[in-house]
Amino acid sequence: MAEKKWNDIQERGNLIFFEIMFFFYRVGGRALFNFILFFVIFWYWIFSPLARQSSYEYLTNVHNYFKENSPFRKKPNIFSTYKHLYYFGYTLLEKMFGWFGVVTEENIKLFGWDCFHENYQKGAVIIVSHFGNVEIIRSLRGHRQKINVLVYTKHSESYNRMLNKYAKKNKVELIPIEKIDIAEALLLQEKIAQGEWVLIAADRVPVHSKRVISCDFLGKAADWPIGPWLLANLLECPVISLFCYFNQDQYEIHIGEMYRKIEYTRENRDKIIKEAIEEYALILEKHCQEKPYLWFNFFKFWNDYA
Repeated sequence: MAEKKWNDIQERGNLIFFEIMFFFYRVGGRALFNFILFFVIFWYWIFSPLARQSSYEYLTNVHNYFKENSPFRKKPNIFSTYKHLYYFGYTLLEKMFGWFGVVTEENIKLFGWDCFHENYQKGAVIIVSHFGNVEIIRSLRGHRQKINVLVYTKHSESYNRMLNKYAKKNKVELIPIEKIDIAEALLLQEKIAQGEWVLIAADRVPVHSKRVISCDFLGKAADWPIGPWLLANLLECPVISLFCYFNQDQYEIHIGEMYRKIEYTRENRDKIIKEAIEEYALILEKHCQEKPYLWFNFFKFWNDYA
């Protein structure tokens, strides 16, 4: 049997699941959502050995990498993987909050005001990962920043349909992409020139390409895509990291400039991109230590995956 790729898992884990859970949220609010979510995640946890194994590997790597500074009191076990999956499911409710404007600015703490204001309504490449819920940035009061999210083609039509259906004041456009060709490059350059942000995930390898660089993450080698960094160089604009998640009694938005402009030559391209990936991996590690259950990795990631 062919190994499932992340894009197939993502399709099942988001689109159908979202529609089902949104129905329960509309009918019974948060209480019914949480009640149903318990059983839905339990079913998924039982019948998805790849998700359990991948979650366990990630959580164990976090624990072993940070050692005495581990966010866990003891080594994660099989039940920790259920909690990890439950957090993933609950994030879908938080996406709804972001779309509907349920979260107010009073519930948000923004780390990196200077970076946000300096790049507000100015072109920038926003580097994200599958960590927490970046939808929360839409809840900032007066936020009129247009955001373009680059997504795998297979998902774009369904996600755009959901955004148009549920987010009436949507300022997010999903752009289907498998590889950057001339037409897509010109489109993105135009959006940058208009002061829009282009958001791209840096923790998913290409579906139809082997353009990756191996870098350590949580103490083990993993392949990372070079596409986000090639794009940032092509668009000649600031490169910014973004993380959004709930912490204690409020949402936190962490935004920081990585590069004013990423530049390289043909000779040193791989070296510069590897340094950028290593820098981003360190940022992601810091957030994984703070909130280990919020990085949603349920597929093969590390090169030594069993």
